[in-house]
Amino acid sequence: MESVSLTRREADVALRLTNRPPEHLVGRRIGTVEFAVYAADQLVEEVGDGAALSVYPWIGWEEGEGRWLDAWLAQHAPGARYSIRLGESTLTRRAAVQAGLGVHFLACFEGDELPGVRRISPKIPEFAHGAWLLTLRELRHTRRVTAFMEHMAAAFAAGADRLAGRATCPS
Repeated sequence: MESVSLTRREADVALRLTNRPPEHLVGRRIGTVEFAVYAADQLVEEVGDGAALSVYPWIGWEEGEGRWLDAWLAQHAPGARYSIRLGESTLTRRAAVQAGLGVHFLACFEGDELPGVRRISPKIPEFAHGAWLLTLRELRHTRRVTAFMEHMAAAFAAGADRLAGRATCPS
């Protein structure tokens, strides 16, 4: 998924996952996206259901890009090791989890519905992000923008439990 620039007018409205929307944009928060650790069913069977997170092989970022993950693992999964390091692509990390190459964080709405994958941790509150519909200040009263944002807000409200990871695996 490629990010578009509202400033360059590549779109009138954008969906952004953030806890601090940029000051030059306006909009509305439409939900919260929760994250947890996910593993392929096959990997859980090999490692053992209920095993500590430190026992699993982890999927990391390329050297130097995931220092926050190193710190998180040191605190929550001491001794954990990386099986592979990948670039920034969310799709690549998701495919690696699904293939059983290691475990990683996924958005609950994504991981809970990914075939052959299961949640192996509770939701991690410090990783939660607000889901925002944002636009430029000068477009906020434009009828097409207002109509679109209202429509999308209603659609996201209907799926709020799924977005927050409560639909299939309550924590």
